Amino acid sequence: TRLRESNAQYLTYIMLDTIVDSARPLVRAFRIAVLLERKKIRDSRYSRPLRFLNLIRHDLLHIARVCKHVMRLVTTIIEDDKVLAKVLFYLRDVRDDLNDIEEDLAMIFDECSAIQTEVEKFFQSKLDKTLFILTVITAIFLPLQFLTGVFGMNLHIPESNYKYAYHIFWVSSAVYIISAFLFLRFSNMQKFITNAPQSTH
Repeated sequence: TRLRESNAQYLTYIMLDTIVDSARPLVRAFRIAVLLERKKIRDSRYSRPLRFLNLIRHDLLHIARVCKHVMRLVTTIIEDDKVLAKVLFYLRDVRDDLNDIEEDLAMIFDECSAIQTEVEKFFQSKLDKTLFILTVITAIFLPLQFLTGVFGMNLHIPESNYKYAYHIFWVSSAVYIISAFLFLRFSNMQKFITNAPQSTH
């Protein structure tokens, strides 16, 4: 009856409404896929590649573009003066549904970006810890390497004639290593190193 009264206008609404309704299960499937992928990434200690997550983001962008085209079509039809008032009521519902779908897609896309940021922060934290360890090793052993080079020179050094020079060297080295390690361990050196400004390319 409605199709007979509204002619092709109601049929147009039915087609658009069917298209929009078919997108809802797809959006729910993407939301579930992102949640499962986030769990897998966390369970793998962030060693899982982000290839599947990037594919999801690519598909989300494609669906969002299709929704924009459908939204333009619905808006054009609504602005047409020849459209019957009863059909306009239904078309506005379709437009509202499209707005909801676009918001859901944006939220899922933001969730994908948040997961990628989480992974990047994890690896940045590992890099900061590695940088700190290398700095500690360098700070401890570089002075010792200098002293070893000095005492290893084939020159006459007054301390080389001392009876316990060899033992004093190793005791002093051990005391220095322990002191330097405790200083770096309990000071704010790690925060200073990891928070140092990095060069941008």
